[in-house]
Amino acid sequence: MNNPPAVLELLALAWLRELTPADWTRLEALPELALALPDPDPPLVTELAAEHLRLLVLNVPPYETCFTDLAGRPPSQVSAAVADLFAHAGWVPPEGSGAVAADHVGLQLLALAHLARAGPARLAHLLTERLAQWMPLLAWSLRRIAPLPFYSALAEITLDAVLSRLGGPWGLGAHAAGESSVPPAGSSDPDPSLLLSLLLSPVTAGCYLSRAELARVAQSLCLPVTPGRRRDMLAGLARDAAARDCSKLLWDALENLLDDAMLDFTGLEREYPHWAPCRRIWSARLTHGLRLVQALRAAPSHSFA
Repeated sequence: MNNPPAVLELLALAWLRELTPADWTRLEALPELALALPDPDPPLVTELAAEHLRLLVLNVPPYETCFTDLAGRPPSQVSAAVADLFAHAGWVPPEGSGAVAADHVGLQLLALAHLARAGPARLAHLLTERLAQWMPLLAWSLRRIAPLPFYSALAEITLDAVLSRLGGPWGLGAHAAGESSVPPAGSSDPDPSLLLSLLLSPVTAGCYLSRAELARVAQSLCLPVTPGRRRDMLAGLARDAAARDCSKLLWDALENLLDDAMLDFTGLEREYPHWAPCRRIWSARLTHGLRLVQALRAAPSHSFA
């Protein structure tokens, strides 16, 4: 796919905010995305705004922190590192985006568009590599919760726009290597509460499990959906599955999710060979995630009460 700076800017627009009818004309410049737009009738515009809220606010926040943050690191550290990259590139986020942290996919796409026009090639590669670390997880997480066609197309087109830019004299290197370690599986008698928390961290388990994904798993097992944070939902799932003697089905479902991500990442490597260093990192994390599920499977049922 040809992705000049103007394309990156259009993609960024759709990630950063809900669309208004005035955006329909602008998006016609990107036919692959415009084809997935509904007619700009008020009810359909409202439906698309509600989908933006469901997908990108309530379930899969499009921030790098959500996918690459390491345990024990201050939550703002990832955003600060991206802001520092912006400063080195001489790029300032647009007016009105102050409430959006620098690690938002939309701001990173806008910065990449700036660098593609006139910035140092080295920084453009660094930002591309940064996006390549976590954009596949964002796309996978959204795909799992059945977005409307527009947001499905947005995720896949953005994924291609990022991964097709990989390569060149720098390649995936320093940034990927800095995030490559996988934490150890833990003690021989791990705390189930800790295991549940680790399973929700992409850095330790290899994928991002959204609220909608966890609710879907609960519904597939005819279990109640626990409201609240993802941690509360997963703990409630484990507790209710143990109480109803269907824990095996729960752990099977979660293993299937991790296997699905593994297949997806393997397919991406075939389509984008330059993404191979990232695929190895995420495959190692997914393998660790499977070990976490196995440890939870072996935990006594009463530990989830």
